[in-house]
Amino acid sequence: MSLVLLLLKVWFDFKVAVVRVFNGLAFLFYDNYIGPSRARRTDSRNVEANPIITMPPLNSIALLESQAKRKVSIETTETDNNLSKCDPQSRSPLFAILPRELRDLIFQFATAPFPDPSHPYKENEYYYRPGHTARWKTDTNLLLTCRRVWLEANAFPMLQAEHCFWYYRAAPDSRKAKWFESLTRINRENFGTLHLYAQMFVIEGFTSREGHLKCVFMRDSQHHLKQQNWLAKLPEPFQPKIFHVTIRHTDWWYWEDEAPLQLKDNWVKALLDSPDLRSTQTLILELETLDYKREQLERILERIRRFESEKRKTHIVNGSPTTTYFELAGEPKISTWSGPANLDGETYHPYAGKETLNYHVVTLTWRLRFPDLPTADVHVPTLRLAPRATPTNTPVEEYPHSEIDGTHAIGPLVHRQSTQREDSSNNGSSGNIEDDDHLYASSTDEEEDSRTKGLYEPIRPNFRWRFYSRKSSPRGKFAREQRRDWEALDAQARVRLDADVQAGQVERARRRAFERPIRVMKVRDTERRWRESRSLLKFV
Repeated sequence: MSLVLLLLKVWFDFKVAVVRVFNGLAFLFYDNYIGPSRARRTDSRNVEANPIITMPPLNSIALLESQAKRKVSIETTETDNNLSKCDPQSRSPLFAILPRELRDLIFQFATAPFPDPSHPYKENEYYYRPGHTARWKTDTNLLLTCRRVWLEANAFPMLQAEHCFWYYRAAPDSRKAKWFESLTRINRENFGTLHLYAQMFVIEGFTSREGHLKCVFMRDSQHHLKQQNWLAKLPEPFQPKIFHVTIRHTDWWYWEDEAPLQLKDNWVKALLDSPDLRSTQTLILELETLDYKREQLERILERIRRFESEKRKTHIVNGSPTTTYFELAGEPKISTWSGPANLDGETYHPYAGKETLNYHVVTLTWRLRFPDLPTADVHVPTLRLAPRATPTNTPVEEYPHSEIDGTHAIGPLVHRQSTQREDSSNNGSSGNIEDDDHLYASSTDEEEDSRTKGLYEPIRPNFRWRFYSRKSSPRGKFAREQRRDWEALDAQARVRLDADVQAGQVERARRRAFERPIRVMKVRDTERRWRESRSLLKFV
């Protein structure tokens, strides 16, 4: 035994010696080659031998916003005041000779989106299809030429872009809810095409309740649903010019097993009846399947074409509510295309032995109509942007949206069982933990005892805790004393935390009071320089 202990001691001393030697060598290397003392010795001999490395400067706009605590924006409307800040461009043929209509065509062509040849998609990807063979790109260099071009053309990139949301098997350029919520108000007003690619299990959860479709694309705002007037707190406006829904061949139920096409009518009716789309000029539904299933698709199309959109009073025109509805426009459009049979590098059993798959695509289009204004057909692009009627807030308990109980935002509604544990003690009190505000509020001893008891109730069903807390047990007294010690320590921690919170609030208030005049001076000085330079920038 003594020999073993001796060997262990020798091994331990050896490890300590190795660690000390390694630390010493590391210190010498740091001090002589990369440490600050080495830098000082180098600078004393040659200043430029070891230049100081600094972090890149912050963006000037971001730095200004952090100093002024205000957001910086830019004017986008062609008002007399904004046009007075622009050069009239009297010597430019673009403005001196060409009329506004031709200039708009030029601006639209220059800012139109196009497939980026440097980012193509593979032909066997799920998201590869005609019109979506590569990432879309928009060139906005034209907007940087002068202020007048900016005022006339700043809306075209957003109006012409097609923003795609994928649920699921998404393309790399798929948009997210956070992106939609980050848009400025002017970009949401100029929103062009909203294209939704959705699998059946996702889109079948759509309803025509007001605000539901907004939450599909703004589901990060779901915390608003538990507040009063939650619908009014969603980002506004939501008014895409075109709403396009595509069901791919790989989005149908059990397409891998060559199952017959199945389509529930509820979600199509929900799109036609949804008040969220009554500021949308065009609604497009695109259904895709294989060419030998087109007869199955025709039977589904016959049902859909008989659907009638519900008439709703959604807009205020000339001071009175105006009715809107969607009307089917013309005959369905049919197109075909071919793609590889190995989807995503995998060949499914029904397509074994095939090199290509021939797709059959049918497109239905609905147009927004204002029946109360018979001569308004040509003015729909303008009328759709009229003020909306005051929304009616649906109570949270009745809102048929699965995000309320924590499940997927646009999946089917799943009624989840309550996770709160029922108290099995004799007094029958609830085992729920109180809100944080109640933990730090002053209260009577009786209220404190009941609240503390509630805090510890979730662990009472534990067998070991119940064993030690039995009054008849010899260990019960020790457990009760230990619990009182815990409660005393917990009370002291609450008092200290309350004091720290109050001290932090006082310090932040003093800091804001000190920085407020500095920020005001910064804002005034910046606005003065913007006026002198006739800049279109502004604080919001």
